[in-house]
Amino acid sequence: MKSSRALRVFALAAALSTILAACGGGDSGGQSPPAQAGTIGAAGGTVTSPEGASVAIPAGALSSDVAIAITKSSSIAPALPQIPDVQPAGDFFDLTPHNTTFAVPVTLTVPFDPARVPAGATVMLLKPNAAQTGWVPVPGATVSGATISGTISNFADPGPVAVSPPDINQQPTDQTVAIGQSATFGVIATGHFGPAPLLYAWESSADHGATWTTIAGANAATYTTPSTVAADNGKQFRVTVSLQALPFVNVVSAAAQIIIPTAPPPPGATPMIAAGVHHTLALKADGTVWAWGRNDLGQLGNHSNTMSPVPVQPVGLPATSKVAVGHYHSLALAVDGSVWQWGGTQNVPSVPAAVALSGRFVDIAEGDFFSVALRDDGTVWSWGAAGNNNGVPAQVIGLASISAISAGTNHALALKGDGTVQMWSPGGNAPITITDPAGTGTLTGVQWIRAIDGQSLALAVNGAQSTIYTWGNGLGQFGFPSVNPIAATALQPYVSVSPASYAIAIGRGTTVSAFLLAIDGANGNALKGLGSNLDGELGIGSTVDATTATPLPGMLDVRQVDATHVSLATYAVARKGDGTVWAWGNNGTGQLGDGTTTNRLVPVQVQGLNLN
Repeated sequence: MKSSRALRVFALAAALSTILAACGGGDSGGQSPPAQAGTIGAAGGTVTSPEGASVAIPAGALSSDVAIAITKSSSIAPALPQIPDVQPAGDFFDLTPHNTTFAVPVTLTVPFDPARVPAGATVMLLKPNAAQTGWVPVPGATVSGATISGTISNFADPGPVAVSPPDINQQPTDQTVAIGQSATFGVIATGHFGPAPLLYAWESSADHGATWTTIAGANAATYTTPSTVAADNGKQFRVTVSLQALPFVNVVSAAAQIIIPTAPPPPGATPMIAAGVHHTLALKADGTVWAWGRNDLGQLGNHSNTMSPVPVQPVGLPATSKVAVGHYHSLALAVDGSVWQWGGTQNVPSVPAAVALSGRFVDIAEGDFFSVALRDDGTVWSWGAAGNNNGVPAQVIGLASISAISAGTNHALALKGDGTVQMWSPGGNAPITITDPAGTGTLTGVQWIRAIDGQSLALAVNGAQSTIYTWGNGLGQFGFPSVNPIAATALQPYVSVSPASYAIAIGRGTTVSAFLLAIDGANGNALKGLGSNLDGELGIGSTVDATTATPLPGMLDVRQVDATHVSLATYAVARKGDGTVWAWGNNGTGQLGDGTTTNRLVPVQVQGLNLN
């Protein structure tokens, strides 16, 4: 606090000079003679005035004997700010000898008159600040009956004061703005007993109020933000309103946020399916989500832990644009750009809850025990890992200008806008850029990516040449394993169709160790299977491995296919153009959705569900 402000606010010209003289050891004019004094030494002791003020000095606070006195003062209270919100609630006291400093804090107790404390006011124990230009509270002071006590380390001139924080008559309100516009937040506040000089200090929070940052220079009743960007959606603002005379007497406003409207949703969501380890999710065109299968960890989000072999709706989800499935948990991307998750907690019924992410998100992906989300500013955020799908979202450092994401069991991929690919392990290594097959340059021209179990896929287009590249482990019969990308020859017949057309997973067959499901766009979108078939995951009517791509019976006009990757619990699910959903393979937890727990060697229709 500057001296010029102190002179203006506190009217200290005459009254505070008396305090300065008293605290400096000069004549205590205007004060009565000491009513009681005591010599206190290293053993400590207590000195009490006739009015009931006392100072308790513990052993070791003084190294030698000192004559301590507590004297009621009549010259200090008038130096308080002359506003109704600050009123003396009792006597002020002069503690002598001045400039006494203690090695151990001493306890000061001062009486006050409760009848002098107005309704809504708080009793504080004040003393002059070190510069003698204003007032500060005695730290940690507490009220007990008609006394207030606190600890001090040196003598000053304390006294009890009734202070009333400002009243906020109008709180800040949410501001809806378009990207590139500014948002203005405002507050209307007054002194508790009428007009009073006030101070304002605005803060912002980008993590839903978990942490707040002071905005430099934002010290008026209104605050206007810089031009907004997409990441400002959901950013919160609040203001602390203080008495200018006593800044520590304040009130904090409610928080308000920036709302950046999203583009109007399309007439309907794009239907999709997602296979987990033991449960399945499906998204209908009306934006509703449906789930079935294992539910002991709340995977279905219906506030139950009971398995369901038929589709049920997760509770409380907003309109949704995408779903993703982890090992024991589920994820949804809402139309408004928020991200929701549920499941993963043993024996705790689960319902979807919004993830603590700020901004608008455009893509999601799930690994076994981690989640990834892509924000519309091209940044990537991740949470969970090492067997824990919960945790606090954090930005993946080293990723920027990202246009798509995908997640496998323990790794994730990010496609940049320039057609290059980066890969990282959540909770492990930092992102690295994927090289070309020779390992001497960067893989370029990539249009889509997919991480599946421990493998990665990328479709690269260079001129008229389209090639599916793969790298990772475990799929030797499809051109794996490889550290650097190599052409996945078994997938080349399907390069003209979308990435949703592929389901590749590790199985445990008799002659091969993995399986492939792919849509043949050149032949009526027929679904074909190849590879391991121990659980009937190929859907071809037997458990015999297939060494050539074999059509699944009745599976024409297939638009999407997905599959789990866990050995001896393998199943697959597909979506047809007519909106029906079909599933086959292992069904031990009802994950096929046909109302049973019977394994199926050919596709069966999921009961009561049409995604169109």
